[in-house]
Amino acid sequence: MDIVIAHCKGTIVRRTYDFHKMLKRKFVVNEIFETELNFVTQLNMVIVLFKKPLEDAKGKILPKLLIRTLFHNIDQVMTAACMNANIFQKCIVDWKYDSCFGKSILSTLSNMLPLVEYTLRSDMQKKELQNAYKNKVFKGFVQLSCSEETTKKLSLEDLLITPIQRLMRYHTLLTELLKYTPLKHPDYKYIVKADQKFHDLVIATNTRAKQHDLLLTCASVIYGMPELVQPWRYCIYYEECYVNGLKTKSMCFLFNDVIVWMDNVVPLVIEQQASYFLKYEETNQIYLTEITNHFKSVRIPNCYEIILKDKHYSFVFLKHEHLNTWVNVLHTCLNPK
Repeated sequence: MDIVIAHCKGTIVRRTYDFHKMLKRKFVVNEIFETELNFVTQLNMVIVLFKKPLEDAKGKILPKLLIRTLFHNIDQVMTAACMNANIFQKCIVDWKYDSCFGKSILSTLSNMLPLVEYTLRSDMQKKELQNAYKNKVFKGFVQLSCSEETTKKLSLEDLLITPIQRLMRYHTLLTELLKYTPLKHPDYKYIVKADQKFHDLVIATNTRAKQHDLLLTCASVIYGMPELVQPWRYCIYYEECYVNGLKTKSMCFLFNDVIVWMDNVVPLVIEQQASYFLKYEETNQIYLTEITNHFKSVRIPNCYEIILKDKHYSFVFLKHEHLNTWVNVLHTCLNPK
C-alpha cells in the first residue's frame, strides 16, 4: 500500500509541478541549511580559538575593553545561528514536495537582530583589529591560532567578516529558491514575502552601517560630547545653518535621537600639532522626544521652526535645497513607518 501511495504522490507531483524545479528547491534549501552549519562552525572557531583564550589571559595579550570591541556580540550571533540551524534542519528532515520553507525562514527574522548589530559595528571592529595587530604578542597569538588544522587556513579577518556577509547570503539563496518555486506552489507566497523581507533588511542594514560610519566621522571633529558613539546611535544628516538668529553660523547635526549644533571651534594640541574641533555645549541640543511641533516658517525664507514644551527654535539654512533635505530626513526620523 505504501508503494502505491508513493507512486500516486509522485504522479501528482509530476503533473502539478515541474519535477526539475522540485529537485532544485530541495537543493537550495539544503544549501541554506549547510551554509548555516558552516557559519556556526566558523563562529565557534572565533569563540573557542580567539575570544575565550584572550579573555582567559586576563589582559596579558589584549586589554579587556579591546577584546569586547573585537568580539562584541559574537556569542549572541552564535546562539541565533544555532537556533536557525535547528529550524532549517527540521525542514530538511520533514521535507516534502509541498513543504513551505518560506514560513520557517520568516520565523527566523527576529534571530537576525544580533547579526544586524554585529554588521553595524564592523567598521569600528576593523579599525580596532588594525590597532590590535600593533601589539606583537597579539599578532603572534593570532599566527599560532590560524592553521590548516584549526581554522582551515582562514585568517582571523576572514572569520570576523563572515557574519557581515551572512545577511546577503540569505537573500541570494532565497531569490534562487523563488526562481524554482512555481506560482501554484503553496510556498510561493511565503517565499515572495521572505525574499522581500530579507531584501529590505539588507538595504536597511547597509544604509544604517553608512550612517553609523558617518557618526564615527562626526565624532572625530566634535569635542566634549559625552558618550557620543553608541551602537544604537547614527548620524542621519548634517549641514551649516543659523540657529535663533543670523549672527553666528553653526554646524548642525541630526542624529537619530538628538539634534546638536555647534558654533564654537577650539584648538587642541596633540604631539605639538594643533587640531581644531567643534566644541559641544549641552545647551545647544534638542532631544527628538521633546519636540511637540515642527514646520516650515511662513515668515522667514529657508527657515524651519521646532517647538518644545517651553522653548522655540528656528533653523535658517543657506540654501532652499538644504532646507528641503532637512525637512525630509527629520520628518522620516520623527514619523517612522
